[in-house]
Amino acid sequence: MMNETVTVEDAIWKGHKTITVPSIITMLSGPVTLIALSKKLEYPGWIFFVVVLIFIALAWLIWSVQVTKWKVWAFENVTNVHELEKQAIKSKLIWPAGSIFNKTEVWSAHNKAKWEALQARFSIVDEFIPEEDPTVPYETIVPFSNAVKYLGVLGGLISIGVSVYIFMTRDTWTSLFVGAAGVYFIVKNMREVKKWLPPIILNEEGMQAAEIPFYKWEDIHGEYIEGDVYDATAECYLVFKHPGGIERIRLDYYDLSSLQIRKLLKVYRSRYLRKKGSVNA
Repeated sequence: MMNETVTVEDAIWKGHKTITVPSIITMLSGPVTLIALSKKLEYPGWIFFVVVLIFIALAWLIWSVQVTKWKVWAFENVTNVHELEKQAIKSKLIWPAGSIFNKTEVWSAHNKAKWEALQARFSIVDEFIPEEDPTVPYETIVPFSNAVKYLGVLGGLISIGVSVYIFMTRDTWTSLFVGAAGVYFIVKNMREVKKWLPPIILNEEGMQAAEIPFYKWEDIHGEYIEGDVYDATAECYLVFKHPGGIERIRLDYYDLSSLQIRKLLKVYRSRYLRKKGSVNA
């Protein structure tokens, strides 16, 4: 039964819970169990690699079975199937169309028939779905943050400390390698700390992003977040067009996550359109 009330975000999160998490747990369970038993059991080294390969295959089988069930449910219940497909590919839930890995999907006859019937939905252009959140104020200022880069500096200091410890054990080459890596991360992140960008300002009238002056929503077009917003380690960018050109602003350096910023973009765009009477209140 089709019930187009599921958001793209909800569908992606459900996909990770039903596909990614079981696959990762399965892939790691065999090798981890073998390592835990290594003190009690003696086995040839090649056994470990065989176990790794077996459990990778089992994890892939879980993906192959679960992904087809998720695809039918998600593309049946999410309104904007093109956006869903794009985000699912970015999130590594599914492979792009034409990928050889899609041939490993395991379909039941029932789900295959439903999936083929759903293909007609891909001929429909995605619609703008207004979003509202009463907790979002009239204006949100997203400040520039150095927290991540200071963590990089801390990691570099820890690496140097480890290298000193290794040196004291007389493993000179390993010590030099770890110490050099620590110095690299300290220098790299300290350079980044010196950089500073103005905050991103979003409100019901428009947006000011980094060094770009304030533009009203009517002058901003095609705003979106480039990158996997569901992966906290991924590099994401705010991309949009304005009268002065096209901007691409890296979001790693700001206090809010890329997913939160994407939601704010949609909420403020929706409020602007409501004021114009372009969408229902």
